[in-house]
Amino acid sequence: MTIEEEKKDNSDTGVETIDNNSCCSANMMQGGEAWEGNSISLRNRRDNRKAKSIPALRLRRTPQKSFIDDDEEHGGSQFLSPKTAASVETTEDPIKDDSNMDDSKEEDDVIQEEALPPNIFSLMFVSDFNSRAYLYATCVFFVQAVVVFAALLNSFDMNAEGNNPANIPAGVPNAVTIAQAAMIPVAVASQNDFISAVVRLNDRIFENIVDIDPLHLSSTFCKWLMSSVSQLLVGCGILCVSFLFMMQSDSVFQVLINIVALFAISNISTNAFTMASRGFLGYNIWKDTLKVTKHKVKRKYDDTANGQWFIQMLYLLCILAFYLGFGYILHRQRTGYFLCHSVFIQFDDAFDVSLPYRSGVYTITDEKIANRFVYADAVTGTSFILGYCDENTAWGLARASSRDPCADSILSQRTFSFDVMTTGQVPWRVRSQRDNSMVDTSSFLMQCVDCDTSSCELHRGTCINNQCVCHDGRYGINCEFRRPCQTLVLNSNRGSFPPIVSLVNENYVVLDDTYQLLEGENGTIVTSYHRPVYYSEGYKFLLTFSGRRWIIVSPRLWLETGGAQEPLSIASDFTEEVDAQDSSPEDSLRVYLLALFTTEHMYRFLTDPLLQQFTNSEAVEIGSPLDQGSPIGLRWLALRAVRSANRPVFILDNYDTFDVSFICNFCQDDINDCQNLGVCNSVTETCDCRNSTAGFPLHNGALCERALTCNDVRQDYGDILPTGCVGGFVCQSDGFCDCNKIYPNAGTFCQFLPCSDPAMKEIYPPDGCDNDGICNNATGSCICEVDFFEGQHCQNAVLGCHEPASQRLYPPNGCDNNGICNSDTGFCECDSDQFWGRFCQRSQRRCDSRLMQGIYPPSGCANNGTCNEETGVCECPYEGVFEGQFCEITYLPCDNSTVVAIFPGGCANNGICNQSSGSCICDDPLQETYSYSGKYCQDVIFNIT
Repeated sequence: MTIEEEKKDNSDTGVETIDNNSCCSANMMQGGEAWEGNSISLRNRRDNRKAKSIPALRLRRTPQKSFIDDDEEHGGSQFLSPKTAASVETTEDPIKDDSNMDDSKEEDDVIQEEALPPNIFSLMFVSDFNSRAYLYATCVFFVQAVVVFAALLNSFDMNAEGNNPANIPAGVPNAVTIAQAAMIPVAVASQNDFISAVVRLNDRIFENIVDIDPLHLSSTFCKWLMSSVSQLLVGCGILCVSFLFMMQSDSVFQVLINIVALFAISNISTNAFTMASRGFLGYNIWKDTLKVTKHKVKRKYDDTANGQWFIQMLYLLCILAFYLGFGYILHRQRTGYFLCHSVFIQFDDAFDVSLPYRSGVYTITDEKIANRFVYADAVTGTSFILGYCDENTAWGLARASSRDPCADSILSQRTFSFDVMTTGQVPWRVRSQRDNSMVDTSSFLMQCVDCDTSSCELHRGTCINNQCVCHDGRYGINCEFRRPCQTLVLNSNRGSFPPIVSLVNENYVVLDDTYQLLEGENGTIVTSYHRPVYYSEGYKFLLTFSGRRWIIVSPRLWLETGGAQEPLSIASDFTEEVDAQDSSPEDSLRVYLLALFTTEHMYRFLTDPLLQQFTNSEAVEIGSPLDQGSPIGLRWLALRAVRSANRPVFILDNYDTFDVSFICNFCQDDINDCQNLGVCNSVTETCDCRNSTAGFPLHNGALCERALTCNDVRQDYGDILPTGCVGGFVCQSDGFCDCNKIYPNAGTFCQFLPCSDPAMKEIYPPDGCDNDGICNNATGSCICEVDFFEGQHCQNAVLGCHEPASQRLYPPNGCDNNGICNSDTGFCECDSDQFWGRFCQRSQRRCDSRLMQGIYPPSGCANNGTCNEETGVCECPYEGVFEGQFCEITYLPCDNSTVVAIFPGGCANNGICNQSSGSCICDDPLQETYSYSGKYCQDVIFNIT
């Protein structure tokens, strides 16, 4: 537009053009005429350099024109721009002729008027704060910001293990890398919110708006700043999302889809403005959209400032930043940074019994197959490899000698992934030994076991070469187990292994019951698949872990059959040294076994067809509750052996189990406590089993786990109990005394006879209780007077409250009823006078005490007695029949005349008197709600369900 055309256009609107076409003059209306010679000076908003270049101006009178008419005619008021207003001088000097200067300036500067961008950020700028258009633009901005923020959150997994929270693929095909590199300029160009916002801020577009109201200058500046910053924030977010989306793509198609998605996100503001400008959101918002199209921006282009070079440089800087990040991530992918460096694998044995032997930890190597990294077993590095099988488009595991992951037909499901860990979510495929077909494994486990410094140090280990190296006394992949038990023995409460047929000589073999921990020269723990190895006397049998199950094998029998001919050379250096020292055959065999389990020949030894497995434990999945780092407590299964192609094949029989289990021969209070109230000797680490009152132990075994029978007592402690039974009862063939026929709960040796039994009264005269206890005829147990003793007959000395057995009885500190344990005396300090006893477990011996009401509910009196709360003594019914402080004593038989006088026939409630026992046989009322009990069937028991 020329100067003359601009003057003509301005004259039509009633505004006089000012020299040099600097800006439009605003007419201040008052009394129908514009003020002449006065304008609003904004000189304080201009710098001195610009102020000196603006000539003095004079405003002429113009016809009166209202803002409302102009707004209706042009879609917005004609305002004075701040740049022009700041340059207007209130002077009456004639306008100076600076035409020569202006002509020379126009030769260097090109000034153009441009429309505001059609988006919600421009609508936010031109609309009023309290208008619907501004509210709509603000809501659209928040929606777009939330979408961008949600996309950023979705791109990160803050709970992800390892060093890849951004979920960058561990590797991508070359075609994807090329597509990513090619789409970087497109991704930057597909959205211009960031560049447009920076340009607006740099060019100070606010000061170049043609139409602006000087009376509302501050609010207009605020809207301009808010709209620019909002657009800048959205632009930055979209740039970050676009980079992450591209780098997270693992296929060309995904790269293209992500670009399309980002293009849709970046155009939310433009599409929202288009909807408003077409009237979909109402007249008021539509009217404000017209202001965006009417407002003009005056932009000056020259060779030194505000030129296109700034936009070009900004665009190139964005692309350069993208390529730098792209190169950094590509380098990380090529070096395996995003990969798990130590992978643990565990196979099952449902289709191939030798498959679990390939379980274990595999560490990454520098070798690549099919552009993917290869893993080698961590024990030897030369037994197996884990790599990508390009032929089957799957990851595979094979012998290292083949260097072909496809060779052994142990494959993952079909995948193109560069990360082997992505295959661990579904079962792998193996070739079945039954029909040679490819089948899915029934159980498969894959874990990343990269050494975590905090976890390793917590378990007393040190991370060395990405592996947790255990300190003395620890073992396991992450040193998660404490030092293993030195000696394992069979639980004597169950028995021993039955004889098993040997496939070598078809003779029966009897497995040993005791196994010692195999240790190296410096006391190091010898392990198999990160679990300890045990041996029996003379190294006749080995108890070792095979990757999924514990097995018992015979290395001596294996050597006798020639199984060691090939790998014998691995121990030649050791055997020569042993032979030179004229050592025993056991020492030579020990050295040989140490060499086996520290070299690659361990797998060949365990899978040798001549090495017979005599029994296997139940399956142990790593990390499951059964995995305690040892075979303690596991079930043991029988093996059915058949010959196939002149070699034995062992088939697990999960239905035929041996009734045996291993326990540790040494006790520790915190991890391997004694059973049946045995006490662990901290010096010898052996259990002292609790003795009976007669002086012999009630249990035996390593942990006091086996209860003695009366036959054991008669054989080993005949000098104490010649018959093996208390009270002269007879020991039966089943190991129980015949007193149990009369008293079902009398115990193996009749040691739990009721205190009212004559045999007990002979042992503990006069009333069947020891240590001043009082016999309770109703329960058959004694009420112990002194807290130093307890038991049915008060025959056992009570332990201190600080001892583990007491703390198990009264957790957590060994005291009942809020008592406080005094570890010096072993007595509890009771909370109040209501409680007493060593553990504060007793209340005062009164019928209204909690103790007696628990024994004789609900009143504290037996046989329907009534509690006298003043004396604490029960008032017994039927004088002469019941006596004692709690009416608990009933001496008279049911056929006694006194009893018959009270209960017809000697029994209440239709009971029948048994004259041989002196007690009544109670009638069954055929009711579920109540029944009868007591010596005379005098008590009614209500069955509450």
